[in-house]
Amino acid sequence: MSFNSSHIDSNHTPPSTTADAGAQDASIDESVVTVQGKIDLIGATCTSCAIGIERMGKKLPGVRDVYVDKAESCVYVHYDGQRLSLEKICDFIHRIGYQAHISAIQ
Repeated sequence: MSFNSSHIDSNHTPPSTTADAGAQDASIDESVVTVQGKIDLIGATCTSCAIGIERMGKKLPGVRDVYVDKAESCVYVHYDGQRLSLEKICDFIHRIGYQAHISAIQ
């Protein structure tokens, strides 16, 4: 399959960035300081896995942003500073069949 850039609509924004961001902004207090955490991830190596973890992780209470780095096999999370928020993401990752362990909190 080849990539043809002429099929790209430059005015199109993927639904995940528009719809999810709007729903997320409504539940986040901008005055709350966020903390970055890192979760080691084992087994989720495909793009589909990463997208699912990011999309569902952002919907969890206390979570501001989630980024899966497949090259480093980890998940970066911006959250409210409550360890429970990171534990909920690890729990979700376990439920979909992968291993996850909190490795750092900054």
